[in-house]
Amino acid sequence: MYRGLPGLILEVKETNSILYADKIEFQEKNISIKSPKKEKIISEKDADSILVIMNKKAEGYFKN
Repeated sequence: MYRGLPGLILEVKETNSILYADKIEFQEKNISIKSPKKEKIISEKDADSILVIMNKKAEGYFKN
């Protein structure tokens, strides 16, 4: 339901429950997050391609 949203979701409120993160652990020790230097306009097709790649990468984090 919340797959594909940008960013990190730390809390979800539903009708009968609340899910929240109480701890975040990184598997990789050397994580580098770079902020964008300049905005870039891309086509919807390019955005879809990027999302496919990002989703495949994210799936790898949840496989144990």
